[in-house]
Amino acid sequence: VDKIRLTGGEPTVRPDLAAVVGEIATPCGPWSKGGCSLAALTRPSCAGALDGLRPLGLRQIAMTTNGVALSRLLPSLHAAGLDKLNLS
Repeated sequence: VDKIRLTGGEPTVRPDLAAVVGEIATPCGPWSKGGCSLAALTRPSCAGALDGLRPLGLRQIAMTTNGVALSRLLPSLHAAGLDKLNLS
């Protein structure tokens, strides 16, 4: 996986969207130590299930949105690691 696109419904209405982007972009926890198993990635109890994908080859985190809440979220999304934005 080298690209992830957040879409469907309307991502910007999710109250923790910046945290989700940050979990995808920022290596921390067990993932930063090089151990990443399919079982660990799919465990519902794992809060940072996508942590550390950048060191594993993720190049882009993108989002498609209608922009409903974009004005208040854009700075935090960019800081969290969002690379690309598509307005529809």
